[in-house]
Amino acid sequence: MKCFVPVSILCVIIAVFMSSCSTIKLTRIEEDTYTITQRDTTIVTNVAYPPGSRERLEPTMQGSNPNNNGAIFPSTRVTQIQRDKDQIDSVVTREYPNFIRYGLFESAGLLFTSGDNKLGLGPFGIFFDLEELLGNITSNEKTSAVFSGAMYRFMPTEYRLRWFNDDPDWTIGTYAFEWLLPQTIRLDTNTSVMSFLPLYLRKRFFLRREIPYVAITPTVGLGYLGSQYANVGVTADIGSIGGFNLRAYAGYVMNFTPSAETGSNFPYFGFGTSVLDFLNLQEETEEEFKYMKHSAWNIGLFQMSVLNTSSESTLFEKPTLGTTFENTFFRGFHFRVAPTTIALPFLNYQLYAGTSLMSFSGVGWGEWSYAILPIRIGFWQPLIKDEMTVEPFFEFGYAPNTSYNFGTKLNFRLNENTTLGLTAGYIIASAVLSGKSITPNGFIDRLLGNPTDFSRFYMGISVGIFDKIFSKSELRYFKQ
Repeated sequence: MKCFVPVSILCVIIAVFMSSCSTIKLTRIEEDTYTITQRDTTIVTNVAYPPGSRERLEPTMQGSNPNNNGAIFPSTRVTQIQRDKDQIDSVVTREYPNFIRYGLFESAGLLFTSGDNKLGLGPFGIFFDLEELLGNITSNEKTSAVFSGAMYRFMPTEYRLRWFNDDPDWTIGTYAFEWLLPQTIRLDTNTSVMSFLPLYLRKRFFLRREIPYVAITPTVGLGYLGSQYANVGVTADIGSIGGFNLRAYAGYVMNFTPSAETGSNFPYFGFGTSVLDFLNLQEETEEEFKYMKHSAWNIGLFQMSVLNTSSESTLFEKPTLGTTFENTFFRGFHFRVAPTTIALPFLNYQLYAGTSLMSFSGVGWGEWSYAILPIRIGFWQPLIKDEMTVEPFFEFGYAPNTSYNFGTKLNFRLNENTTLGLTAGYIIASAVLSGKSITPNGFIDRLLGNPTDFSRFYMGISVGIFDKIFSKSELRYFKQ
């Protein structure tokens, strides 16, 4: 009986989800089959004289030839007409987006979810302090943080809901995984809720139907695989531009999990963001992928560079007394998660503003820094169409520590989803955790070294995975 109830609920949810979607695919493919007929007519004309003397057979220019005796000869012009017909079958394939929303990651920092045991991960729920995160996520101690809770969602997916007489802007969707934490994960009481593939219904009321879209979205959700809960709320959405979105949240979570403690229901308010999160209007699902309008020069999943730096040590090995690294070429690395480069309406849209979910730079032992949603300003200059670009840039990391990165990157487009690059620059960074002490024998110190202030030159080779570079003709600003 205990297994029957959740299994029954799961079957009902799957049936509702599948019945509401025309097909559970991200791409809708339509094909038209034609028979192409080609007709061709060839006309060949030859002039062939009959045997005999031409002088005897034809009149002279001066008058009659006395030898022809007035005979009338047939025409010497021969015309041949040949008609050909070829028939071939042709299949025209068109690809359309079949989704209203599809993304990678969404997070939020929540307010007023707990008076004690605050999680304290800052706005958007991702401005974490490594040492505090590892030590306090399971702590029972009270903190003075403003954002007491957090919400994390992975791979949001929404499809058009064809109910209510096909009323527009209704969607049904899910997440691969959802986790809502009103406070720290206490060892004696766990008030968080989590679920795989929760079901969500949404109705968007658009205040602006041009990029970036602005909408008010009431939502009703149900978690069933993991915790059993209902999530009722509303969001104010701005996006999607280059896959980047901003949201404000208000809602209430009702926890129906049999093992849930009393008082595990909680209201929440908060602010969130999402990356690589793309939203289509209903009418845009009738537009082919190749005609879609883009706003970014570059969107990627992961970019990584191996670096040669001016540091006297290497990030990969703790220096010991007498150790020298004179012949070590690669001393560190840099990576960006979910980078986005958005074209700005200045200098022919080549000036850009960008960010990434996380940026990490390590140039030597203890000389490393990381930034959440850093601000990146640069200039995008194509050198060879669809093949090579250069981008001088400045990146400012403001949290959890301060860093300034001045550099230039040369990008080579290998294929649709892979890039290769050369990068060089100068980085200045303060100690991680704003000078807070870190246990010398702690996990971080053993892995990367106790962080310190540093300023270093660097150069390196980079590779982008699922890294898409768009051409000028693909940007919406240059489409007719």
